[in-house]
Amino acid sequence: MKLLFTKKTLPHDQCIKVRWPPEDRDLSWVSLFLVPTEEDKRKGWSVGTESKETFLEFLRACTPPNSYTYALLAPGDHEHGRMLNDLRASGLRYMEEKGLARKKRLLHNWLKPTGEGYIYVSGVDWRFVPSWFENYIGWTSVPYMFVFSSKPLENWEKELMNLKGPIVKEFLRKVELLVWNHFDHGIEAAGFHVRIGELEAAARDLSQKLNMALEVRETGQPF
Repeated sequence: MKLLFTKKTLPHDQCIKVRWPPEDRDLSWVSLFLVPTEEDKRKGWSVGTESKETFLEFLRACTPPNSYTYALLAPGDHEHGRMLNDLRASGLRYMEEKGLARKKRLLHNWLKPTGEGYIYVSGVDWRFVPSWFENYIGWTSVPYMFVFSSKPLENWEKELMNLKGPIVKEFLRKVELLVWNHFDHGIEAAGFHVRIGELEAAARDLSQKLNMALEVRETGQPF
């Protein structure tokens, strides 16, 4: 396997949907994927623990200092109750999707978690993020999303709930960055304040740490 870092990822409808055209130059969309080499294609390949390590390292690099962090989590079958128990123990503020759905009918449900609905988290603490990837598997089917903002989001539950539908530029103008994993294949980040150089440097550091080749591409789709 090798790492593929794309500086300008072209919009696609996998994992998320967006409401801007491919030629849009106002915002940045970068991605880091684990992709098979030519030898892997001949002999076969599989993604192991490298995906979790890649996601966590890249997510750390994406995190602006002193930012307010929110998460949209998608536990899988039989994981929902366990994740709720873990969140209660952590002391983090969270809201269940079904609690919000009683207040507002869900209009965008094209990508559904396999368990009992999304869980929205405010004030994400980095101490707990690794366990969300290590102790659950729902993220391999429905992506986690992380929102970084320089100030608290008003009605944060509603803002996170809206991420289930097409992502709009108006939301990205309110925040610093939106980051999500592309199932277990890669991780992507979009926004008006993407520090592309720093993220490329993080990708190079990660390639050395994992002893994987790194390909840097200016533009394209990583799959």
